[in-house]
Amino acid sequence: MLLNRIVIFLILSLVGYAAYAEPVCTEPELTKDQLIEIIRQERLHRSDLPKAYPQSNYVLNRQGCYYAVIESAVPERPGKNIVFKLNQKGIIVDVMRGR
Repeated sequence: MLLNRIVIFLILSLVGYAAYAEPVCTEPELTKDQLIEIIRQERLHRSDLPKAYPQSNYVLNRQGCYYAVIESAVPERPGKNIVFKLNQKGIIVDVMRGR
């Protein structure tokens, strides 16, 4: 009986650990300049993406295998930013405008 409880506890612990494990990124890491160029190229071919600001600053954040590129207008003002989320292959998977 005690052995069964220990085994169940260990199994549940391992399942919980596996659920929170970071994914394994299989692609080479992209640089900030590469990501900015990908966004620039995609804007040329996709009308659904927000237009670029005349002058921008970029900040790159890594979230697991995803990249969050924050484009902010210069001078910076509240609501004047765009967040691009790209997967590890450099494909834009989400875009959010600042509010």
